[in-house]
Amino acid sequence: MINTYPRGEAIPIDVIRGRLQRLVNHLPDLALRKACEAVFTKNFFIWPGSVSKHHVWVGGLAQHVLEVTETGKHVAERGTGISVPVVAAACLWHDFGKLWDIIRNGDAWAHGEHYDRVYHIYRSATEWEKASKKVSREIRDNVTHCILAHHGERKYGSPVEPKTLEARIVHHADMLSAWVYQDHPEPKGHK
Repeated sequence: MINTYPRGEAIPIDVIRGRLQRLVNHLPDLALRKACEAVFTKNFFIWPGSVSKHHVWVGGLAQHVLEVTETGKHVAERGTGISVPVVAAACLWHDFGKLWDIIRNGDAWAHGEHYDRVYHIYRSATEWEKASKKVSREIRDNVTHCILAHHGERKYGSPVEPKTLEARIVHHADMLSAWVYQDHPEPKGHK
């Protein structure tokens, strides 16, 4: 399901949580479902998606991840030979490392040292690897590749470029969600 809320309106956090949980519940493998549920931390649902570019409000990260996951899954389901579980898991995990990149600085959000030294792409892949130890190696590696490639090019921070159709889908779904909210003010309903 693509966002049905009017542009400029926040999706309530409980709605985001429910839609993400339904996406995870439809994954075919228990180990993969459990690994994906590890994303659902308290901070995941309150962190912004960035400090200045897109989804810059409280809960923006969760809304961005929801948009990316729903878009990626929608596209993957229409293709042939595309692993929908890989796309869904990679979309869920692609920006998890922003919980380390972005810090609270008084009443504002800012980039912390992690942003300059490690960066969210590497942290997302590392945390995915920790959470997915019971997932098959093939799926783990494919999801890791998608996470590492989600910015599309090295010059934008990805250590590798997308080499699979799944990785290209994750990259484009991420860009679509970011572009919709790029340089737009906080939507109505977020505090």
